[in-house]
Amino acid sequence: MENKLFQEFSFVTNEQWKNQIIQELKGEVFDKTKWKTEEGFLLDPFYTAENKNQEDFHHSITELIISSKERFGHAWKIRQEIEVDNLDIANKTALDYLIKGCNSLAFIFNEQLLHSQSDFSRLMQDIQLDAVELHFIGLHAADYVSMLLNEAEIRNTQLSLLHGSISFNPLAFILRNGACIERSPEIAFVKLASFLEFSVERLPNMQFINIPGNLFHNSGSNLSQELAYSLAMASDYLHILPKHGVSIEKVAKLIRLSLTVGSNYFMEIAKIRAARVLWIKMLEAWNLKEIPDLFIHAETSRWNMTIFDSYVNMLRNTTEAMSAVMAGANSLTIVPFNNPYAPADDFSERISRNLHHILKEEAYLDKTIDPSAGSYFIEELTSKLAQNAWTYFLDIEENGGFYSAINSGYIQNAIIEVSRQRDIAIAMGRFSILGTNKFPALKENPPSLVKNPVCCPPVINSENQIIHPLSPYRGAAAFESLRLDTLSLKEIPKVFLFTYGNPVMRKARAGFALTFFAVAGFEIIDNIGFNSLNEGIDAFNKSGAQILVACSSDDEYAEFVYALHQQVSERAIFVVAGNPKNRNEMKKAGIVNFIHLKTNLLEKLQLYQDMAKKLIV
Repeated sequence: MENKLFQEFSFVTNEQWKNQIIQELKGEVFDKTKWKTEEGFLLDPFYTAENKNQEDFHHSITELIISSKERFGHAWKIRQEIEVDNLDIANKTALDYLIKGCNSLAFIFNEQLLHSQSDFSRLMQDIQLDAVELHFIGLHAADYVSMLLNEAEIRNTQLSLLHGSISFNPLAFILRNGACIERSPEIAFVKLASFLEFSVERLPNMQFINIPGNLFHNSGSNLSQELAYSLAMASDYLHILPKHGVSIEKVAKLIRLSLTVGSNYFMEIAKIRAARVLWIKMLEAWNLKEIPDLFIHAETSRWNMTIFDSYVNMLRNTTEAMSAVMAGANSLTIVPFNNPYAPADDFSERISRNLHHILKEEAYLDKTIDPSAGSYFIEELTSKLAQNAWTYFLDIEENGGFYSAINSGYIQNAIIEVSRQRDIAIAMGRFSILGTNKFPALKENPPSLVKNPVCCPPVINSENQIIHPLSPYRGAAAFESLRLDTLSLKEIPKVFLFTYGNPVMRKARAGFALTFFAVAGFEIIDNIGFNSLNEGIDAFNKSGAQILVACSSDDEYAEFVYALHQQVSERAIFVVAGNPKNRNEMKKAGIVNFIHLKTNLLEKLQLYQDMAKKLIV
């Protein structure tokens, strides 16, 4: 029977929608409704079927996702990471994770703890090798392969049933550490080729080259850069390894991509979808008989995690995890919310794992192939991200490839520039990190254990540095350092809000000032409003505050701010909330401190913190 449900509604064109928007805006320019992404392209306020992109990039992404899920499994793998410091504890932790629903284990070795086959057997005790995805991350990939093969033989496990990864990626090592894992990159590539020839035939369903897009993200890159630079690294291996006897077809099958998912919900969905399109487009240039499916592992962002108000990290993890699974990621790691300041514990690991279970068991997102299919907005984002990233990729290819680009510092400098602009946006409050530079939790105590609030150090320090390495960091780090410095003082600076005059304006500006200074961990003394200057000055004198903030309307500032300044400026830092029209006149009278929406929050707070230290006896 013909479906007539929508026949009573006439088709609405883009032009009609646009005219309706202009009418609702009462003459405002339509272009003002567009917004510019961090990558530099414009987006419209609405999209319809007329926007459906039929360009070269518009492969059937749903078909690509279906093919990937047919090869790697319909539902995404719940992956949890274990930093191996003690073999028995790591084994116990792994078994606990498996019992509670994890089906992908990543063992991370910061040092060599596997000295013998018996060590490996202790780590793998009671773990069914062919029933769980296994990943071994460290500097001794060849040892991990040999030990896994021996363990499988001991247990009489069929090697073709083993899944996961043991990555050997010299380019990623160089970029992360600035030095090569071997005496030179050329030697490293020869060893990689030999490693692959040994490993691939024996472990046909494991992958051995992991492309760490998360390294770019957590160092401050934008989405297009993360895609382009990941693609360029993969392309280098497609160029280099055939020279050492490993076929292009084999190399392509051994590559898996790790991407980090940030909080820009729809853009992150589009990014993972775009990765599949770009993978196909890149490999089409090699004229392969069969283009292998791309395995995409997703990880929630570490860059936007915070020390203060750290439970907000759970909310960030939730939207990021949804972006990953909506986009068709094959596996997902949800980083524990306390990662910036403490080792994962039972509670934080459980919360991370249960996010997976909620998305599967309650939201049923594992029951649909491609939940975001059919959204014209996401299709447009996917297309534009793919085009943007492809332009970056071609630029690197035309200038010698990935290794040449990191050797010259091109990639590092491009990421540093993006991260610098992002850091400025954070400092100005244009980029919000809730609980850190916006709406901080008042009187919150710092976590009892702090790792490193500034950045993550390289894995090794080497005197043989050949390039400048990328340095992962967190966007909140500078504000966190400021606040931790405040909390280390023998006395917390006090801020007195001098609320006077117009009730609406004084309340609004007091609210702004409260959030402004709370970001640095200062103690705020709020007031409902004073009836006279003398009443307010008496209250200020009794407060012991080092900073006074005048909160009123611009017109009333002209009436009382000069007298107030004369009364208190010798014993306190005098600040005016707002950007009044007679600001220049105030400056001539010695009133030089103003806070408003265009103020560089970080710089001003650092200044006031230094000034307040001198007033604390």
